[in-house]
Amino acid sequence: MRAAYRHAWEIANRDAFRSTVERFALVGDALIADDEHLDGMLRLSTQSRTSLLGGCHMRPAGDDLAVVDEHCRVRDVDGLRVVDASIVPVALRTVPALTCMMLGEHVAPWVAAGG
Repeated sequence: MRAAYRHAWEIANRDAFRSTVERFALVGDALIADDEHLDGMLRLSTQSRTSLLGGCHMRPAGDDLAVVDEHCRVRDVDGLRVVDASIVPVALRTVPALTCMMLGEHVAPWVAAGG
């Protein structure tokens, strides 16, 4: 983790990146150089990544748990769709962002067509 953080710090300090930021919060050369302090930062800022799925059930009409229909339209709310990982009922085998992009690409023609 230290090596990865230090490598990221090297990248963040390249001219191309530095020209896009004013300063870095909480991180500086002193922190990066000190193993003990860097370990503390890593303990405070490292967390697992969880992706919440399935909170917005896509089910057939008449199902009391149905939130959206097969075109991602929210039931009983005109003009509203849910197109994100919350409509995915099973654990993903890829990063959720890719699935969400695919969902957006799939639903976009329906939205454009007004359906």
